[in-house]
Formats: sequence, structure tokens, C-alpha cells
Amino acid sequence: MADASSEANSNLRDFKRAVMRGLHYLKRGALFMKKIFLKAEKIFLKIADKYSVIRSYKALSKNKSGLSRSSPLSLKDLEIVKKQAKNWKIQYSIIKVDAKNRKNNVGFFKLLKERFDKKTVEEPKYEVVYRNADGEIMTGILKQVAEERLKRQISRDPSERTDFNKDGIVDEKDLEVSHEELDMKPENMEENREYGSVISSEFKGINHAVIDISKEDFCKTNIETTLEIETFSAYVNRDSNNNLIVSVIVKQEDLEKYQNLLKDNDIKNYALMEANFDHNASSINYADTVQLKFKNEQDYKDFKNQYSDVSFNAQRSYENNQYQWTVFVEEDKLSKKFENDIRKPSLEKVLDNIEKDKEISINDVGKDIDLGKELELNIEE
Repeated sequence: MADASSEANSNLRDFKRAVMRGLHYLKRGALFMKKIFLKAEKIFLKIADKYSVIRSYKALSKNKSGLSRSSPLSLKDLEIVKKQAKNWKIQYSIIKVDAKNRKNNVGFFKLLKERFDKKTVEEPKYEVVYRNADGEIMTGILKQVAEERLKRQISRDPSERTDFNKDGIVDEKDLEVSHEELDMKPENMEENREYGSVISSEFKGINHAVIDISKEDFCKTNIETTLEIETFSAYVNRDSNNNLIVSVIVKQEDLEKYQNLLKDNDIKNYALMEANFDHNASSINYADTVQLKFKNEQDYKDFKNQYSDVSFNAQRSYENNQYQWTVFVEEDKLSKKFENDIRKPSLEKVLDNIEKDKEISINDVGKDIDLGKELELNIEE
């Protein structure tokens, strides 16, 4: 009887151990399956989202369709675009403009990793790029974005409403959500007309570069230029041979990027413009300016260092297979600077000169030599 009871207890202990081991493996199995499902869900969502959001706008142009872009949108605006574009199976790209006006392609998964607060979700720093073939549907989607933006703006305190167009005023214009086609044809570019994101006068007082290219080359890279360079100007004029050209103006810090966009084009012959200008002073009067020419970089740098407190404009051009700088500076300011740099000799300097001339030292003053007369003579001279 005791043996039977002992055996039963042993069997029960074995059963408990088996159950515990089973639960352990079941728990591990459940965690493993959870990881599998989470990974599968992530992959599915990525595939589903990827159908709509293209990592780079360049992939959109492979089917030879033209491209369009929206006006700046906020993260709240993008949520509406994302939902509707997926419903209509429309592919698009998102370009983010950062605080320094640099543009980068982003996707929604990258956006989700960023941290936002109530203020930043309404910052208009995203542009949506899409094919012209989807233009009619996207126009409807952007119209819905404008309607939802209106509701959000009205529901907020006037002091907290967003200045979407960055004009310093919160008004009905901030409710507009527009778009534009980016394709441009050479035959549609008119002489003496300005193109680009800003007019050329916006570069006054800013160091910039001017690159002359053909209308054909400008049109080939206009989409990339518009989407990757925040501030640029372009105007159609004629070169010295009376040929129609496009003069593209970019900030000097954007010059290398623009050169890369032009790829195979040789643009050694471009002009650099520099401005050393005190914005608190009056502007340069070109009627009273003189031109100074420097045939090498070092001479120009020496001039800049010496006259750093004088307002001037400078242009670097490519002539006779070499670069040279032409500086425009007011003659009056140049002469005043020259006069101010001439320092009158101090009394100690006069004494030093007298010591050398007379071969005496200051310690000899008061002895047999009448230094006062000599000092008086030298100072008058």
C-alpha cells in the first residue's frame, strides 16, 4: 500500500515537472510567434506604405510622366495625403525642408521616428511630389487638405494659428494649398523673363554665383534644381555672341550641389559675386565707385583683409583662361580708409628717432644737450 502511494506521488511529481516544462516551452514558443507576427506586420505595412510613398522623387519620373509638387504642407496635412493616396493607389514622394533650407527625400517611416509636439505638427516644411498623370486626383486630395486645415485653424486660438505661407500674417491665404508643374520646355522660356524660386534682386547683398547655361540644359535639370535647391533665380538673356542663355543664380554654398546636378556640363566659366556690406549703412552709390582689378586670389584676399570694414561688391570672372576679381567700391570710402590708416607718430616714437639721429639716450635729458629744442623742431616738422 505504501509502495503504491509512493509510486503515485512520484508519478504526480513527474507530471508536474512535465507540465512546468511544457508551459516554459509554450511561453517561449508564444514569444517567438509574437516576434514573427510583429515582424510580418512591419514588413506588410512597409510594403503597403511603399506602394504609395516613393523614397526618392527621381523614381517617379522613370515612366516619362512630368512631375508636380504641392505647396508646403504640415505633418497633419500629410496624414490626409497618405490616407487618400493609398486609397487611390497613387505613388508620391515627400521632400522635407529643414531649418537651413536644405531639402531631403523622406518616407513616412522616417517621419514616424521623429519627435513632434503640438506646434511642430503644423509646421509647413514638407512638399509632396507626384506624377502629372495623377494630377486630377491629387488636386482633389489637396482640396480636402485645405478643407481640413481650415477646420483646424478655426478651432485654435488666433494667437496659435499657423502662418503656412511664411508671410508674417495669419490670414485666409494660409488656407490655400496649391501645386505647380515642374516640367519646363525651352521654347516656352521667354527672353528677359525671370524664373526660379525667387527673383534675382533677392541675391543683393548675398554671396552668390552666376552660371550661364543653355535653355536646353536648364530645362533638363529644372526639376532637380527646384526640388533640391531652395533658393535660386534664373533669367533669360543673351551672351556676348548674342545667343540666348539662362543665367542661373545660386548661393555660393549651393554652387557645388548645382554643379553636380548639371553633371556633364562644363561650367568653369561662371561668375562669383561677393558682398562685403554693412546693412546698417547706406547702400553703395555706383555713380561714385571705382573698379579695382586683381588677377589672382591672394591679392583679392589681401584686399578683403585690409578693407574688411569698407562696403564693396566684388565679381570673379573667367577671362583669358584665368580667374580675376573686379571690386566695386566708393572712391570716397576708399580714400577715407587710407587716411585713417595713417597714424601720427607718438611722442615716444619722436624721441626714438631723435635718439638715433643724435646718438643719445633719454637718460641724457637734462644734461648739456638741449633736447627740448630738438623735440620742438621735430614735432613742428
